[in-house]
Amino acid sequence: MTQRATGSFKGWLYGSGVMLLCVWVLLPIGLIGLGAFGGRPAVYQWPKTLMPASLSLDQLAVFF
Repeated sequence: MTQRATGSFKGWLYGSGVMLLCVWVLLPIGLIGLGAFGGRPAVYQWPKTLMPASLSLDQLAVFF
């Protein structure tokens, strides 16, 4: 392999590793957020939807 091909592969490998770590961290945070805003039925629903069917801020009213 040439120097340029090796550098390109290392860059691709580094970038895909960073993307994998980002998804590993952000996916659980997103699922927790859907559970918080979707209400009790959305917590136990599987597969999770991208947007909750009934958006409610009642759970957050406890904190204010």
